[in-house]
Amino acid sequence: MLNRKPPKSGSSAGSDEKISYTRNQILEEKNSRGYYYDCSVEATPESVDAAFNTLTTLWQKETYVVNLTASTNQTAGRGKLALTVNNSAVGKIYVDYSAYDKDSDAPALVGDVEEVSSNSIKFSIQDQNGVNNMDANEAANYMIQTVSDNGEGKVWSIESINTAVSGNQITVTLTTGEELYNDSYTLHLTNIRDKSQDQNEMDVTAEFKITTGLDAKKVEFQNTIKSYWWIGLIVLVLIIGVIIVIVIRRKKTEVVGVVPDDLEKADTKKIRLTITDRAGMIKDVEWNVEGSLFVGRSDICNIFFDDDRLSKQHFVIEVNKMGCYIVDLESTNGTFVNGVKITNRRMLLDGDVITAGREKFVFHLPKQQLETQDVVSEEGK
Repeated sequence: MLNRKPPKSGSSAGSDEKISYTRNQILEEKNSRGYYYDCSVEATPESVDAAFNTLTTLWQKETYVVNLTASTNQTAGRGKLALTVNNSAVGKIYVDYSAYDKDSDAPALVGDVEEVSSNSIKFSIQDQNGVNNMDANEAANYMIQTVSDNGEGKVWSIESINTAVSGNQITVTLTTGEELYNDSYTLHLTNIRDKSQDQNEMDVTAEFKITTGLDAKKVEFQNTIKSYWWIGLIVLVLIIGVIIVIVIRRKKTEVVGVVPDDLEKADTKKIRLTITDRAGMIKDVEWNVEGSLFVGRSDICNIFFDDDRLSKQHFVIEVNKMGCYIVDLESTNGTFVNGVKITNRRMLLDGDVITAGREKFVFHLPKQQLETQDVVSEEGK
């Protein structure tokens, strides 16, 4: 700001105000586009000429035009600029910039969506100002959905994202948490911005196919089996139960022709008794019982012992077509089977322990007779 003439009387206040405004609003606020030089102090022609000479020197020898180009089409407000003049560093100055090229184009999908594996796809996104890598690595900005007639196909969760940046293009590899089916899919990309000042967001849908995935029908069948296996188990148990009932009924029909009275008639069976006497001696005795086998102290019995706790005829084992039975012969000290005193006729089962006097008898039947007794016993019930 230069004044060639001295200020007129009464105008110094206005000039001072203008100079103050220039200094405060232009220089102090860093909005100046040039230099400010006060040459009105002495108010003489010589001082004005000296001021213009000074400004001429500044304009011609000390003024530089600097063109700045940003790496992206984005403004960042104020930045520091360091200058070097004649290999000497000049103090850093602040530079305000706000102009940028208007951009209305959002990032675009380049090429097709490619199948990488049964649960992975790859595609590229491009923009002239570059693509925001943070947005490209956000799983919420992608949706993979099975194509369906009603638009409600399955949405597949994304497990991981891998990106590779090359210039203004990003290649994205998406991996799903499950293997995809051999089917058609849509890929929806949203909220992925470019690197311009406008930060345009993309909203794009693309279709792709998977050919190395799972068979959807086979997977559905397997899932059905996993969900309803217990029903199959119940059916299997019912079938086994029916088979058992049929087998039992068939066994019963094998003896339908037997007259009940004949079952009670005397029969001949081989039995085996493991005898422990009062002296502790153990002996196995096999006996073909024809009708009955008497045990007691008298020598008229089939098996007898010199034991004063036994009655002369203590108990009898009877055999018929139904099986083997034991009857106490009103003995003085009683007869016990498996520790229980018997008062009536009782069927003997393989392994029953008979106690009489000081003797112990373990009752056994040969295997073949044991099976026959089981079948007859079922029919006699």
